[in-house]
Amino acid sequence: ANGVVLITTKRGATGEAKISYSGNYSVQPYDNRWKLLPFKTWLQTYNEAGWENFLYQNQVTPWGTKKLEEAEANPVAGLYTPRFSQTFIDNAEYGTDWLGVITRTGTTMQHNVSISGGSEGVKYLLSGNYFKQDGVVRNSGIERGSFRSNLDIKLNKIMKLVTSLNANRVTNLNSQLGDDQYEKSGIITAALQQGPHIRSRDENGGYPINPDAAIQPNPASLLTMTDKGRQEKILADIGLDINPVNHLNINLKWGLDKSTFKRWMYTPTTIVRGRAEQGIADVINSDNNHYLLQATASYNNTYASSHNVDILVGASRERFIDDMDAQNATSFITDAFLMYNTGAATGKKTLSSSHIESEIASFFGRFNYNYDSKYYFTFSLRNDGTSVFVKEHQWGLFPSAALAWDITKESFFNFSPEKISQLKLRVSYGEVGNASIGTNAFAAYAAVPAYLSGTRQRVIGVLPDRLENPDLTWETTKE
Repeated sequence: ANGVVLITTKRGATGEAKISYSGNYSVQPYDNRWKLLPFKTWLQTYNEAGWENFLYQNQVTPWGTKKLEEAEANPVAGLYTPRFSQTFIDNAEYGTDWLGVITRTGTTMQHNVSISGGSEGVKYLLSGNYFKQDGVVRNSGIERGSFRSNLDIKLNKIMKLVTSLNANRVTNLNSQLGDDQYEKSGIITAALQQGPHIRSRDENGGYPINPDAAIQPNPASLLTMTDKGRQEKILADIGLDINPVNHLNINLKWGLDKSTFKRWMYTPTTIVRGRAEQGIADVINSDNNHYLLQATASYNNTYASSHNVDILVGASRERFIDDMDAQNATSFITDAFLMYNTGAATGKKTLSSSHIESEIASFFGRFNYNYDSKYYFTFSLRNDGTSVFVKEHQWGLFPSAALAWDITKESFFNFSPEKISQLKLRVSYGEVGNASIGTNAFAAYAAVPAYLSGTRQRVIGVLPDRLENPDLTWETTKE
């Protein structure tokens, strides 16, 4: 109901083959660092904060009315003992630069190449792009490759075949980001929260944990997490342009928009959260397909040098097919499998999948008229049908109309043409339909684990997941 958006890309031209290339390489140093306390100053400040907390807990002035002698005689949580001795502070050399541990100098590389040319009968344009970025945060990055092909073939005097293909693959390497706390902390948050007195690795190659905050992850351990995503997308269409007579054009078009997405994640036992579950594996797959079949006929002509008429009629049908499956598994005997052998998990396993299909069919027309590029009239009408509603409400009719007057084209408007290039009055009315309701308006049931039987076997139960709404129809916006 919202119409079809047509995107025009650069196409080949008649002439000898032209080859072009461009590329670049750049570095991205991590310069915007936080100003942190020197290590010895941090240790002293930590002790001072502990002392202040002791005063607060015991309500000693200025936090309360007690005197220090009273608090020390009957302390709430024991007498205060400095976390770090003065000898330790005096002998401390350096602490862990956590931001330095998790960051690096990033790099970006890009290459572009294209070739175009053709004859009167065949015109072509081929292009490719490669892009790679290693992020400032370690283990983060993106790699993208794309290919584009535009080919125009003149079949005879009245017919031309027009094809386009655009394919790309994007691979993401993700560091653990986000603003969660403690064992689910993002790597930057964890680096800012972790004290410099904790080493990134111990003598055995392990990842020490802050004894004062056992659920806080070692930021270096978060670099052992695997989180990789890959998206592949294909946009393709083939069209036939037919010009049987002057001013008349017929276009037949088939199009495909296919997108697949995969994500692999593994949280190993080197991370607090992973250790609690003996390893966590997640695998997600999705496949989304959008098909388009469209036919249009347009007529454009000018009569008596002043009356311009532009007429368009057409029909289209779109089909959407979306599939998804996901699996989660915990408790592995080793981290070596990563997420590539979920069947080896001995703990909880969760599987899910879905399949959704829908269709939209449309009949549409548009009439444009202008007189001497001065007075304009436009009328359009769409009749759209969708499979997401019940039969009685599948179709919606959406008209629109507009009138316009370009005052600058009038003979009396000549007092300041160099300052006002266009002054147009326009009045319009239109209706737009919306059928985006998620899935559909029909009743649906879900099968989920319901309870455990007497033998501790999991029993699957069926329950209503979505109620039927037979009165749901197109949402219409009028303006």
